[in-house]
Amino acid sequence: MRPTKEQTELLVDADRLLAARPDQENDPAIRALARARALWGAGEWPEATRVAGEIAIAHPREDAGIVAAMLYLAGLNLLGSQIDPPRTSCHDELVSRLPILQRHYCERGEDRRHPSECYLLYKIERAVERGGGCTLPEKLDVPPSVAYARAGEWYLARAVQCVEATRLVRVSPLAEHCDDLAFYAVRAFMNVPDETRAGEARALLLEPGNGMLKSPHIAELPTLAPRRP
Repeated sequence: MRPTKEQTELLVDADRLLAARPDQENDPAIRALARARALWGAGEWPEATRVAGEIAIAHPREDAGIVAAMLYLAGLNLLGSQIDPPRTSCHDELVSRLPILQRHYCERGEDRRHPSECYLLYKIERAVERGGGCTLPEKLDVPPSVAYARAGEWYLARAVQCVEATRLVRVSPLAEHCDDLAFYAVRAFMNVPDETRAGEARALLLEPGNGMLKSPHIAELPTLAPRRP
């Protein structure tokens, strides 16, 4: 199997890092990355993916960690969709490991070290959510106000994440529908009603620096009124 353009670029990144760090015996992360790279070159994709995943989880503060994380995701994608027969368990592994990678590489300011990679992780998360359908239960054994409050918090958290991820790589938040998430948060909070939290979501949408003032949802905001008990 010939590597894709994206896979080739990832392998070049790995080779560049390995060439710059020849002291493999004294650097466990680099030594492990060299092994993963060799396995990938030999076509041992399942083992290469496993090793890359271990590096990504174990060495989040090392340059080898983020390179391995990207190789790990590429390996899961290859095993899950590009080989015959595809390994459907790779999707389950991606779903379980993605939050860990995001915590390791995209929280506590780490996204400013790896903006492109965090943007990719964000897009993968959105794709997983869309593929899995609505992530909120269809029926909730709670009062409507509680259900709306939970939905509002869900949308607002993702709207904030969306804006941060896109701005760091200078992508328009509108391209990733961050405005939809913010607007849905406003609407949900108004149905609680919780005008304080709705105001926070509205402010996110209206903040000029967030790049969403051209959203069609701006014109819809005045139509949202607090839900009557």
